[in-house]
Amino acid sequence: VMPSAGVDFRAIRSHRNSQHAAFEELVRQLLVVDPPAGCTRLEHRGPGADGGVEVLAHRGDGAQAGWQTKYFVDDFGADQIRQIDNSLRSALATYPKLTEYVVALPRNLSGAAEGKALSQRQRWERWVAGALASATAAGRPLAIE
Repeated sequence: VMPSAGVDFRAIRSHRNSQHAAFEELVRQLLVVDPPAGCTRLEHRGPGADGGVEVLAHRGDGAQAGWQTKYFVDDFGADQIRQIDNSLRSALATYPKLTEYVVALPRNLSGAAEGKALSQRQRWERWVAGALASATAAGRPLAIE
């Protein structure tokens, strides 16, 4: 039996003096090496005024897919969901051709919770359902991963 090849993102080497930037750069490099299907151009939006995405993939049909990285290695609660939600709202306002939104997290979401608390997976799924309903009500076709 081979040992598990787990990755500890808490130990990621800093890039531009930041582990957050290092995770963002890792996701960007993975997309450059293996772009999404139908992608004609990748645009690195970078940190700061990125309009809710770090990487924007332009597709041949004019649609766009956006990747938002969130370096949440420890917590995944209401504050983190609020940050993701704010990023999606910004992306939808900034990119009218955005049809796919991918949130890259350096973790697996837990499926277990104690008592009446929501698990991380349940919190994510509840947010996705609400975000998709809002996008649909606004006439925006959207997929979220």
